[in-house]
Amino acid sequence: MGRALRVIGYVLLCVGFTLILIGSIGVLLSDGIRAFLWLFNPFNYASFIVNLLTLAPGLLLIHFSRRIEARNSQSLSE
Repeated sequence: MGRALRVIGYVLLCVGFTLILIGSIGVLLSDGIRAFLWLFNPFNYASFIVNLLTLAPGLLLIHFSRRIEARNSQSLSE
């Protein structure tokens, strides 16, 4: 189960990165370089939170899969 969750987590992480990349390219083409740079400005908290929420499902699944695998390996060694 842990391995399947890890694979799904990495797939969701790749999908999240792709969504962020496509959105950033769309902003660059429609609004220009200034708006594109504003997306990655460290003081733009809204963009940071949205990017974090986009990547969160994949990151959480990877984290939980590692915990499940560690728990399974502990129970097998006992």
